[in-house]
Formats: sequence, C-alpha cells, structure tokens
Amino acid sequence: MNEFLLAIRNPYARSNRFPEVLLHFTAAFLLVNAWYEAKAGHYPGWVAVIFSIFAVLEILYAFFSRRLQRKFPHSGSSLRLSAGIAFMAYAWVLFRDHDPVFGIFMIIIGIAFFIIYRVEERWNKPFIIRVNKDGIMFPKIFKSQLYPWSQFNHIILRDDLLTLDFINNRIVQLSLSHSENEKNTIAFNAFCEENLAPKQ
Repeated sequence: MNEFLLAIRNPYARSNRFPEVLLHFTAAFLLVNAWYEAKAGHYPGWVAVIFSIFAVLEILYAFFSRRLQRKFPHSGSSLRLSAGIAFMAYAWVLFRDHDPVFGIFMIIIGIAFFIIYRVEERWNKPFIIRVNKDGIMFPKIFKSQLYPWSQFNHIILRDDLLTLDFINNRIVQLSLSHSENEKNTIAFNAFCEENLAPKQ
C-alpha cells in the first residue's frame, strides 16, 4: 500500500473553542441595539423584525448551545454566519444614519463572525492524516501541511494512538476516531519503518 489514511479525533477540542455563551450574549446585545436603531429610524418594519429575530436566536443559543451542538453539529456555525450577515446589515443602517465610526466597528464584528464561521466549519469536517512516500500530510484549520519523513525520528501506531516523534524532540500523540484492525496497523508501522530507515 502506497498511502494510508488515518481519521483522527478533532485536535481542536471543544475546550479550545470560542467562549460561546459570551460570544452569543454579546451578539444578542449588539443586535438588540440594531433593532432599536431600526425601529427608531425611518426604516421598514421588517428590518427591525429581522434584527429582533436574530437577537432572540442568539440569546436562545447561548443557553442551549451544548444541546443543540450535539444534535445539530452545524447549528453554531450557521448562526455565526447569519449573525455576520446581520451585523453587515446593521453597519448599513449606521452608515445611512451618518454614524460611520460605529458602522465600521460593526463591519469588523461582522468579518470576525465570518472568520469564526469558517474556522468552525473546518472543525466540523473529518480530520484525515495522509501518510505516503512524501511524508505525513497533517490537516490544519485552513489547509494541510506536509511533514517530510526527514522531520521524524520515529512513528508508531499502537492501540489506536498515533505517536509522532519529531527530530526536534517534540512528541505528538493523536487518537484515531475509529479502531484500525491489526492487519492495517502492522502494515502502517512497517510502511513507516521502511520510509524512516534510510534517514536514521
């Protein structure tokens, strides 16, 4: 076999994710302001209604994020995308009301939510390590990175735990998302030894 594909557990654990409660309460607060601005200004009624709906969704998600994330893994990132669009609309309202400073601030907030959306969409995708003659292709948030064999002292897969021993004395251990059978494990370790041997 010339290439092995190993599905690993998401290295960007939930404990490292954005503080969701604070994030969504902040978004809700800003969108309540947007609702007030739209209602007080000379805008169609549906503009204020849309902002109020987004604000309520943000508050609800802040309370039930864990439950919703378990049932609907993409719910958080979808709400982030919707909030980003809402903030851009809020910026439009502010610019129309001749408040460019706060309008620019809302654009920055909107862009931040788009970035968070992109990152979390990546988190929700499977993380696949590709191991071939060129080295190990490791998934990053935005793109994969190739680590050639020359950067490793030793690589071993044992008990569904992949251990990467780098030449700079850094050791990385990654858990597989599902169990590999013994035959594949033996073949993988033999493949790694074969490619590491000339460089040792």
